[in-house]
Amino acid sequence: MTARTLTGERSVDLTRISDVRLLTGFSYGGTFRAVVVRDRSGARIGLTTLRSQRALVRALQHACGDG
Repeated sequence: MTARTLTGERSVDLTRISDVRLLTGFSYGGTFRAVVVRDRSGARIGLTTLRSQRALVRALQHACGDG
């Protein structure tokens, strides 16, 4: 999966996931949530859209043999 960031494009290999965490932030406007994925090479990406989070779920299901 490749995403555009402030510093350019960043890619994470969803077939080599090493860590998944939920990042939650609070502000006056409400809450902010991002699923942060790290692959085995150390690349990290924050997934904030439902579409990107569904792609992560499909990759995890495929890795576990559930999909």
